[in-house]
Amino acid sequence: GDAPSLVYFLTDGFELTSRDTQRLPQKMANLLRRFAPDTKINTIGFWPAEDDRKMLKIIAEQSGGEFVTVTDENY
Repeated sequence: GDAPSLVYFLTDGFELTSRDTQRLPQKMANLLRRFAPDTKINTIGFWPAEDDRKMLKIIAEQSGGEFVTVTDENY
């Protein structure tokens, strides 16, 4: 079938090891190239920790998507 043109990835954080934190964006990029090369991923982090924020930003940037963070400052 047809791949989606846009995916919204929402999370309030991850429980990953530092090794997994480095590997997840690369693994997602590989999956996108293989199955949905034109799909953009917009990531939305709800009160993310600094490492999570960095990872979400990388995931969005490598797919041409956008990263948004939701914190108390948004309200």
